[in-house]
Amino acid sequence: MRRPYWVSAAAGLPVGLGGGALLILGLRSYETWAYPRSDSWVVYGALIGGGLVGLVAWVATGTEFSGAGWIMGLAFLLHCFCGTILAEQQALHDHGREATVTVLTEHAHRDYDDIGVQTGISYLYDVAVPPGLPHRPLDTAGSRLAPGQRVLATVGLKGQADWQLGGRPNVSHFTASLVRGCELLILVVSTGLGGVGGVMLRERLRSRPRSGGPDRRRAGTATQDATATTDGATDRPGPPGTGTRRPGCLG
Repeated sequence: MRRPYWVSAAAGLPVGLGGGALLILGLRSYETWAYPRSDSWVVYGALIGGGLVGLVAWVATGTEFSGAGWIMGLAFLLHCFCGTILAEQQALHDHGREATVTVLTEHAHRDYDDIGVQTGISYLYDVAVPPGLPHRPLDTAGSRLAPGQRVLATVGLKGQADWQLGGRPNVSHFTASLVRGCELLILVVSTGLGGVGGVMLRERLRSRPRSGGPDRRRAGTATQDATATTDGATDRPGPPGTGTRRPGCLG
């Protein structure tokens, strides 16, 4: 008795849902790890990870459902960018420490885009901080300060992020909504692809030849028919006047 297609699809749904949940957990862990280091980690992780997610979904489900896989890859890409910003805001909001610091030395860096065109200048400052706080540079995000100037800044006590200009930031509701929307999209698409994968796996298993199946039975029947035909031809009497000579008998 053949099982209905919805049974195979239902069996693949939990697999797809679990895969999407693991992907989201991995994204969150990577974003928390990447934001204190550099923007390059975020960019490379988003591009490589999004491409791999789309490619794996395309290989697993074929070209017919490749669009759904690439949509999940784009959701991964957007989540990586927005989730990194959200992770930094959340860390500074929950574990940030405000302090008035004194600007010491300026470090200017020219910024370039991917094709080598200069896009601006960013500034990083060495600062004198109150006792008990970590000595890290101050990132002003393009704002220029004067040596000796005293400014309010915030540093995260958990992680290796630089000092940020200004007080403790609030978490952006817009960014948080984008991240949650990407997570919902990843879960929905991965669950659907899991159901499709269950049906496709069933079809592949059905197309494989089975041992003792119809082909083997037909081959056995043909062998039996050929044997019976040969035996019948051996026992058939010959023309008149000829007899069937048996071994050990004369005439």
